Amino acid sequence: YGVKNHGDDAMFSNLVTQLQIKIPDCNITLLARHPNEEFDSVFSVTSLKNFDHDSKKQSIGRWFYGFNPDDKRVHLNNVFQAIDDCDLLIIGGNALMEVSTNDFLRGVASYSALLVQIAKILQKPYVIYGMAVSPLENNYTKQIAKFICENATIVTVREEFSKKNLINAEINDKNIYVLGDPVYGLEPTWNKNKAVEILKNEKIIFRPDDN
Repeated sequence: YGVKNHGDDAMFSNLVTQLQIKIPDCNITLLARHPNEEFDSVFSVTSLKNFDHDSKKQSIGRWFYGFNPDDKRVHLNNVFQAIDDCDLLIIGGNALMEVSTNDFLRGVASYSALLVQIAKILQKPYVIYGMAVSPLENNYTKQIAKFICENATIVTVREEFSKKNLINAEINDKNIYVLGDPVYGLEPTWNKNKAVEILKNEKIIFRPDDN
């Protein structure tokens, strides 16, 4: 979240809204690639630097930020302390994506596994939120998926297809629930003029008789 992807931020908005409704006095800390005060203000959260390099170019041939000999490490202490202080760690989005090869301290799934290991060491519960899962082909990713999912308190996925892919990877599904895409939990504010403007910018033709 917080990387200028409107779909991801919409899901994050729903997550934050529901937490604030259920737990009005909750304090939410976001581990973000780029901590941003404006983003924090919009969502009423506090963001901390995570284990991502600031750009993909900086990450090439390197482990996660903080684990290379020449990296700064202040953020490692901040992340460790934030998880130690929390009541629940939530790992959202596509925690098992294979957009790049998952390897030791590299790749999305390995990143998720690192967070889970910290949570386990600190004896903190964690959940996987709103995950979409493509067929898992890489054996290393399958091992990570099994570790992440079977240790989680709850795993929520967006569709039956995702659950089936986890089961096909020989993962126990006792704590896996299909709850749909989190973005559907949003309550949009309808502004016709704004909607028309957005469609126009995207070069989508709007007919006045359309609903």
